[in-house]
Amino acid sequence: MSDIRLCNQASQQAQSDIRLCKQTQEPTSREIVLCEQPTECPPDAPDFTYEIVGNQMRVLTGQTPLFRVVGAPCGTGQPSDTLAIGQWVALNCRCSSAIIDACGRSTPAAYGDPTNPPPVVSGPDTIGVGSTYIVTDGDPPFTWDAAGAHFTEGTRSIQITSIAEVCSGSVSVSDVCGRTDSMSVTVGGVLTLTGTETPVVGSQYGVSGGKAPYLWSISCGSIDETGQITSLDGCCGSGTVSVSDACGGNAVMDVRFADGQWVFLGWQKTGTLQGQGSCHTMNIEGAPVDCEAFVVTGCASFPSEYVSRAGRCATHRVYEQCDVWSDGVTPIYIRKIYYCRPIEEWQCL
Repeated sequence: MSDIRLCNQASQQAQSDIRLCKQTQEPTSREIVLCEQPTECPPDAPDFTYEIVGNQMRVLTGQTPLFRVVGAPCGTGQPSDTLAIGQWVALNCRCSSAIIDACGRSTPAAYGDPTNPPPVVSGPDTIGVGSTYIVTDGDPPFTWDAAGAHFTEGTRSIQITSIAEVCSGSVSVSDVCGRTDSMSVTVGGVLTLTGTETPVVGSQYGVSGGKAPYLWSISCGSIDETGQITSLDGCCGSGTVSVSDACGGNAVMDVRFADGQWVFLGWQKTGTLQGQGSCHTMNIEGAPVDCEAFVVTGCASFPSEYVSRAGRCATHRVYEQCDVWSDGVTPIYIRKIYYCRPIEEWQCL
């Protein structure tokens, strides 16, 4: 029986082929050599049909089992990877691939298209359990690395299941053509501190994100390694509870100790520009108005952000001044509205 030779007709890959032979041969570069005697098809064997779509190929009908063959230097040139009817095979951009059925019938040697857009990886800058990274463009199958983390893999994505004992790294992906993209990531996430703003002995604080082990501290008193307050002897006024992680991350919470009171320090003005028209029609004339001129008693009608915890309140809005500018033709008057908010501090009695 004579050998069967199937050649890829693509001009740039003229040396690529699939060869069925009787004798054992070593595959040469960019060549598939199937060194097995083709079997005779049974009378009821289905026709051999296949399709190539983009950078993928599959057999639609044929005699099972089916085998994938990848040429050197990417593969051995020998049948491997048993396939099912209809199962897609990604085409390599560097080496030829083919599918052969049990009757020895084969698809042409085919290559992926290296001119397709390269892969682009995207996902959160902070990697943690549950983080998902996806790849757009590029040609599957993909090879991933996620800063040493473990993950489950989809066709074009991964989801992190556990993270490595590192503080930073990168998530990278390579496609079947050997093209790679990567992004830098921080491992563990930003620290988030939770707990009460008015601690007492026994108060428990928690932390999420970051990377263990965690180190707790408090500005007055003591806190144990679990984040529980164990002593507040001599503490009054304002203080802080803080926690740091193994990667140098830090989170701080302002707290108020039991022995203290609110002390009113003054008003803070914040402003926005809004409104156009004549200062006269807006009835905004005269010298700028100070917040203190609007301090009143009885704060029930004011939003909470304009009422001090020391019991003082300022007007909701203060029309402080009118700015005038010109477009070169007509003067335009802009009303500047200022809001007054209290400044206060929790201090020792």
